[in-house]
Amino acid sequence: MIVRKPKNGERYGRWRCNISKCRKEKSFLAGTFFSGSHVTTKKVFAMAYWWTMKYGGEEDWVREFGVASHTVVDWRNSFRDVCAQYLETNNIKKEIEEPGSVNIVGGHLGDAFIGFASDEDARLAMLLDGRLLHNSKIRLMLSSKREMEQVISSAQAFAGKGASMNQTENNQNTFSPPDPSQKESTVKLEGC
Repeated sequence: MIVRKPKNGERYGRWRCNISKCRKEKSFLAGTFFSGSHVTTKKVFAMAYWWTMKYGGEEDWVREFGVASHTVVDWRNSFRDVCAQYLETNNIKKEIEEPGSVNIVGGHLGDAFIGFASDEDARLAMLLDGRLLHNSKIRLMLSSKREMEQVISSAQAFAGKGASMNQTENNQNTFSPPDPSQKESTVKLEGC
């Protein structure tokens, strides 16, 4: 296997079989998180940084990265899914059930639900109601699991509706991000 340098209009090189009769080629990014993306890897890394630092809203992302609104939504969902897969794969949930730990769910519309490991932890947290966190007042209210599920499902439905409404926008620089549930694969050229 050798790497062929990019030719006219190509962003990245390609893998090429070095058997003289074969010479099959595969995209340099084949089997990676970036395969199928019409956004540069540089932009994807920048968007990942913005996502981890919680910078800007959707309009800021559209303006900064020059991509369509539904592309922003797709990438944000992809980053979230990669993190969720990591937590699931590495059994992070065990740590959540330890005393003193919390499980935060939601946040799609500014609401977040916090599940505490014990009643004592919940009681201590309620004492923080009304205090400031990053110049925003904390407002804690008791709620049920059913209420939490309703708010999250309505937020997800709203997010899905917003993305589909923007489908008619200019499709330049758009794509569907890779499915994070698919394991990373190695590059294979059939028939070699």
